[in-house]
Amino acid sequence: MKRLTIARYGLWLLCAACVLADASSRHFGFPLAFAQDQPTSPTQVVINQIDASAFPNIKLFVSVQDAAGKMVRGLESKDFFVTEDEVEQSPVTVATQLPSVATALVLDTSGSMKGAIADTKQAATAYVDLARPEDEMCLMVFSDRPNIVQSFTADKNAVKRAVDGIKARGNTALYDAAYEAIKSFGEKKGRKVIILLTDGRDDDGTNKPLSKKTLDDVIKAAKETNIPIFAIGLGKDLDEGVLKKLASESGGRYFASPSSADLAALYQEISPQITGQYLVSYATDLSKRDGSRHRVVVKVQGSAG
Repeated sequence: MKRLTIARYGLWLLCAACVLADASSRHFGFPLAFAQDQPTSPTQVVINQIDASAFPNIKLFVSVQDAAGKMVRGLESKDFFVTEDEVEQSPVTVATQLPSVATALVLDTSGSMKGAIADTKQAATAYVDLARPEDEMCLMVFSDRPNIVQSFTADKNAVKRAVDGIKARGNTALYDAAYEAIKSFGEKKGRKVIILLTDGRDDDGTNKPLSKKTLDDVIKAAKETNIPIFAIGLGKDLDEGVLKKLASESGGRYFASPSSADLAALYQEISPQITGQYLVSYATDLSKRDGSRHRVVVKVQGSAG
């Protein structure tokens, strides 16, 4: 069973899975929270993001993955079943032509990353090349403090030039970087995602936290802004528990990279998880956005792909 929570319109999602049908459920209202347990079915349904900006029209960006973590393709409206407060929602529309997405690429450039910088540049550059013309990206690097070296732009070459200029030096202000990445989106509407890479833990060089922000601060901000974080943990000298929690509680996913040579493949794996989502839409019969919580369940009948 899985619980997710997302914050913007307020959505508390409980994702339950069984052999013949996978389901995700949440509650929406203000604020949102997100918790997650291990799935019990080979097929996993994840609500990555919820958009209620056009209330009463609700948009759910949903990933459906098979046992190998690959995106399940070819599902149609008839394959999805949505309830809100135990009431079936109809009609439900499903689209695979997704709107543009704004991505914050967040790269650890602390001193310990020096040996991995070349592979990091190559992997990040290849990921930028996968973006669609309408998608925007920004690049943030962090060591002793976070720094946006390229603001949001649809110019791929500008982002790649920024990637090419990164260097490794300093300690690791991980939480400050994740928090500032969330805030970097400002008032941007629509789909948003953070892809964060680190090889360590929040550390001032003496095994003490460096960031002013805490893990709880980051998770709260992610829920309030409805921004999923896809976290990549490089190597072994890191706190996987922190990165897994950061990813799961924001609606993202954690990826382990044993060595920097694995980064290119991981970034290539993340891309279809963002572009291969389903846009599941319905119109709620709630009269107004009153801030109360409402339980929404998304179920996929059977599995495909």
